[in-house]
Amino acid sequence: MGAGRNFNKRFSVEAEYSYNHFSVPQQIITDSFGTNGISGLGRIAGDVHIWSLTVDPSYHYFETERWGGYVVGGGGFYRKVTLFRQAPTNCPNGDCGPPTNNLLTLSNNAGGINVGTGISRRVSDASNAKLFVEGRYVWIDNQPSPNNRAYLPANYRTGYFPVTAGVRW
Repeated sequence: MGAGRNFNKRFSVEAEYSYNHFSVPQQIITDSFGTNGISGLGRIAGDVHIWSLTVDPSYHYFETERWGGYVVGGGGFYRKVTLFRQAPTNCPNGDCGPPTNNLLTLSNNAGGINVGTGISRRVSDASNAKLFVEGRYVWIDNQPSPNNRAYLPANYRTGYFPVTAGVRW
């Protein structure tokens, strides 16, 4: 979500808050902690949460009465939190509920950038509301942190490609 200002028909700037959730693949967890998990506690589930506060200028290179195309890019502050939790143990296969206790929490703060493109379509002639779809590449310059020695990928530079759809007015 965000708020911004159109300076003219072609150029705008938006301050934006973003949140993304990813799961850590089970094979990576097994490679990092073994088949018995952390301290023999059994199956472990892992999640990565990334939130950001960025400033994103955009340039509208194509505009008709209904359709528009734009490029967007910017940068700001990103926080990556990696959580490992114990999976339920009262099930035959261990997959019958959400993970429970937090076993390990790692965080990494860094600057980052994003760049992408999108299209928009005006909802009606009588409205300024537009539906939009955009794709961006996000790159976060995570650096090694002494707090993240238990799981080194929490320190790795991060890149991902979110596709976003919504309404702006």
